[in-house]
Amino acid sequence: MTAAVQNHAERDHATWSASAAKRNIACAGALALTKDLPNTTSEPADWGTCAHEIAEACLRDGTDAERFIGQTLKGKKYEFEVDEEMAETAQEFIDYVRARFEIDDDIWIEQKFSFVDLKPPFDAGGTGDAVIYKPALRELEVVDLKGGRGVVVEAKGNPQLRSYGLGALLANPGLDVQTVKVTIVQPRAPHKDGRIRSEAFPVSDLLDWTVDMLAAMRRSAQALADWEKIGSTVTKEQWAAAHLNPGTHCKDTFCGAYATCPAAEAKAYADAGLFFDPVTDEPKTSLSDHSDVNDPAERARRLDAVEFLDGWIKAVRAEEHRRAEMGDPAPGWCLVEKVGREKWNGADAEKTARAAAEAAGLPEAKFLNPGKLKTPKQVREALKKAKADTSALDGLSEAKSSGTNLVQQDGTIRPAVSQVEKHFEAIKE
Repeated sequence: MTAAVQNHAERDHATWSASAAKRNIACAGALALTKDLPNTTSEPADWGTCAHEIAEACLRDGTDAERFIGQTLKGKKYEFEVDEEMAETAQEFIDYVRARFEIDDDIWIEQKFSFVDLKPPFDAGGTGDAVIYKPALRELEVVDLKGGRGVVVEAKGNPQLRSYGLGALLANPGLDVQTVKVTIVQPRAPHKDGRIRSEAFPVSDLLDWTVDMLAAMRRSAQALADWEKIGSTVTKEQWAAAHLNPGTHCKDTFCGAYATCPAAEAKAYADAGLFFDPVTDEPKTSLSDHSDVNDPAERARRLDAVEFLDGWIKAVRAEEHRRAEMGDPAPGWCLVEKVGREKWNGADAEKTARAAAEAAGLPEAKFLNPGKLKTPKQVREALKKAKADTSALDGLSEAKSSGTNLVQQDGTIRPAVSQVEKHFEAIKE
């Protein structure tokens, strides 16, 4: 437990990674569509990466996550000042692992797994956040920290966790294991089974699942092989029909090809077309044309369609935003600065503003939240209501944009901005 902590944002991923197992098992063509895509990230993903880094460091050196509060950690793209929420998220994972680990147990932190012994058609594996072997119970447990709040992850039947359980068995040969347990710690996402939830199963069940996983790998390998034949012996349409299977896994596993997948687009258009005539493409106008919205099956069908459409629309927007940042916006679209929230320019500015409010005789409740100065706008408005001079606040704050929005050019008065220079600057550095 004394090994150095590696920057989680710099880690490589296997072609068939445990984190993508759910998607790849459900959709054989997913690997082919995503293999050449740029390695992108998101703010929530980088937030989780930083929480993982805190958890690993604390498990290795025996400290608690609160020591990181106020420090700045960086993910692949975004950086964060560690706050109480991030520290508490990591600490819940740390506390669970420490509570589970006893003196006679073995533990591995951030243990890398490989399926090479299974002779898969491509490199496959992953990394377990914490692996605990309890010899008294003949139990091997893999504990996985989930930092997200948007997608609630199930423990039961989870292909990623099954992959971790299998990987832990392969990485630690010779252990007397009867039961494999997989546990999710997801502090920011309420679940009926709790924020910490587990599934345990006998090794024999895991071996049966492994047979199914290897079959899925062979399907993905065939899809990759057929992908190379497109334009010669296979058409794109034939390939898509044979290997693509859009569904909830597109959104749940953050598939990088969600926005560009032809099968996902076809499904989205088909779902949207539930209320359009398939021949004329005209909206249904007669009440008799519409389905019974009180029918339970129809209500479920409508919600399923809306859920998939919502995910697909967000994925398309994110992909087009990325392209616009690289200097290739869709015709008629442009990037504009987000409207930034006004903030104080550091501790000295807050001190000066506080002094101005006190000098004006404002009650503390008007310019302080418990233990913290209120926002520049709130303090300024309080001074105005007290008919006090606000000039002391000049230059103490600014509204910084937190990024860009992709909008239609004829629907905005904000000036277009370019992000290309930023990317070239990053390359120079």
